[in-house]
Amino acid sequence: MSLVNLASRYYRTTISIFLFVIFSGSLVFNSIPKESYPDINLPYIYVSLGLTGISPEDSEKLLIKPVEDEVSNIEGKKEMTSTSYQGGGNVLLEFDVGFDPDQALLDTREQVDRAKSDLPDDADEPKVSEVNISLFPILVVSISGDISEFLLKKISNDLKDKIQSLPNVLEVNIGGEREEQLDIVIDQNKIEAYGLNLNEILNFVRSNNQIVSAGNLDTGDGRFVIKIPGLYESLNDVFNTPIKVNDKKTIKFKDIAQLKRTFKDPEKFARLNNESAFTLEISKRIGANIIDTVDQVKELINEEQKILPSKVNITFSGDESVSIKNMLSDLQNNVIFSVILVMSVVIIFLGIRSSLLVGLAVPGSFFVININSLFSWFHNKYGRFVWINTFCRITSRRSSGCCGIRSKKNPRRYGTS
Repeated sequence: MSLVNLASRYYRTTISIFLFVIFSGSLVFNSIPKESYPDINLPYIYVSLGLTGISPEDSEKLLIKPVEDEVSNIEGKKEMTSTSYQGGGNVLLEFDVGFDPDQALLDTREQVDRAKSDLPDDADEPKVSEVNISLFPILVVSISGDISEFLLKKISNDLKDKIQSLPNVLEVNIGGEREEQLDIVIDQNKIEAYGLNLNEILNFVRSNNQIVSAGNLDTGDGRFVIKIPGLYESLNDVFNTPIKVNDKKTIKFKDIAQLKRTFKDPEKFARLNNESAFTLEISKRIGANIIDTVDQVKELINEEQKILPSKVNITFSGDESVSIKNMLSDLQNNVIFSVILVMSVVIIFLGIRSSLLVGLAVPGSFFVININSLFSWFHNKYGRFVWINTFCRITSRRSSGCCGIRSKKNPRRYGTS
């Protein structure tokens, strides 16, 4: 009996299977993660090195060379490219196709840790990262306004913490942020009047704002850790720091200097409409839905913008969900157009009944592909054993000797009947 005759004979079963495919495929199509770029592990690992003020020539000798000597013997390495520039350098490692990304990343970090002892003491901590297209930012939020840079920074950091708490968000990086610093403006006439020395004051500043451990105190009944508070918690702590004590008066910082909160010189700029701005670069987790993630971020920011000052402007750019929606819209239009075109041709030559069967086959095959994609994702996540165990549970009523079922005839736990 042919497949067509079998489907015609058991037409109720055939219709039930078809309705199940349409219904399941529709659910899968709405819930399956949408990606603009596939989750592919590119065979590259990036090592970033930095040292403030170093020249490209010195960066090659002091930063690049020690790291190159250590990572050159990593297994599976195909090619190594190095670049030195003002203020740092980087090393790009290319591996053979089919490499193990986790093992390669672990080996690279181990070799870079060995090279740390050969780097300058004031060099920045080396950063080792893999190159993954799916981890690129999916949305950039720009924050600007006619307010102080301190307030803009606080708003940006608050939004960063709230966005990172979303389940689909992997990380949020702030662009255009400058590190805060405290400028001390010393009055030369005052330090001469108090009989102070400038080098003495500089050494005093260097020796403060540190955590000092004073050991333990054993009273016989117990041991207590003694810690001397030395960190500055506020600007008043710095103002009231004593510099010199004599019989008549205690000289404090506020007596000889003025303190001013400011920022370090910018290394990177972020501007929006000719105004200084902060940018939040948002990356999603692998496998998360881009459209849902972007919608959650925008909803959160719209709620927060209601309580922010009216002068704060928040704009969105680099929205990857827009291209995803356009591609999905084009896909749906193409499917609908294909159904209409095929049915029109079949109606002319074979009639309405045959055109309905052919027309339903197009979306049916499309939904079958979606269901197969879901099964593939489930298989990759939970493994082959889940499918085998599920099949054995279904068939256990007919055969007690199936795998995964204990029986007197077949006592093996995971054998085959």
